Amino acid sequence: LLSGLATEHEDLQQEDIDRSFDLHSLFLQTAYKLYGWKFQAGGRVERHTQYGTFSTGSAGIGYFQGYHLFSIQYSQGFKAPSLYQLHAPNFGNENLEPERN
Repeated sequence: LLSGLATEHEDLQQEDIDRSFDLHSLFLQTAYKLYGWKFQAGGRVERHTQYGTFSTGSAGIGYFQGYHLFSIQYSQGFKAPSLYQLHAPNFGNENLEPERN
């Protein structure tokens, strides 16, 4: 069982830009083995000060055959653009949106 809390702060101060973001995360993941089978499950909830709250999850099952593990995994992801990606001189794009996959 793995669980935790994380907080990230990003700050950008340039000539005409003074912006900051905060990202707070809570996550939990577990894995369990039983008679050659491996089961995994996890979840994450994130609160971004600009883009709101998002939740993601993952689940998987696998089977050990000798030294090999055959598995199937499903996962989701969320990534907010950084302040540098939004406001960098000459290539920043203020229209970027969070990636979800």
